[in-house]
Amino acid sequence: MENFKALLKSNRAAFVLVGFAFFLDISGVASSLMPNAVFGIPSLLVVIYFLGLSMFIRLVIARKRVHKAITWILLIVLYFGWFIVMAFLTDGEPYSPSLLFMLCLFAAYHTLRFEVPEKSEASGITDQSDENDVNET
Repeated sequence: MENFKALLKSNRAAFVLVGFAFFLDISGVASSLMPNAVFGIPSLLVVIYFLGLSMFIRLVIARKRVHKAITWILLIVLYFGWFIVMAFLTDGEPYSPSLLFMLCLFAAYHTLRFEVPEKSEASGITDQSDENDVNET
C-alpha cells in the first residue's frame, strides 16, 4: 500500500490529467471537442485497462523499476491489446481513441517507470535523493 501511495504522489500530475479527462468524457464535454472519438463506458474501461494492468505489472510482477526498453515493449503490447479487447467487446465496431486514451498511455508509462523510494534502515525515513544528485560531483 505504501508503494501505491508513493506512486500516486510522485506522478500526481499524470493522474490528475487522467481524472480531468475522465470527467470530461463522462460529462460529455469532450464529445464536442473530438467528434469521432468513443466515449461513455469505454472511457471507464480504458482507465481500468491501462492503469490497472500497468499498476499490476509494476507493483506485483516487477518489484523494481522496469527498464525503459521493456516499458516501451509493454506499452506497445498494452496498446494493441486494447484494440483486441475492444474488438471482442464491441463485435468489431471501430474504436477511435480519445484524449483519455492518450493520457492513460502516458500515465501507464509513468507507472511502469516508477521507482520506489528506498527506506533508510536506521531511521525508516525514505530517501528522496534524485539520480542526478548522485551523479553530481
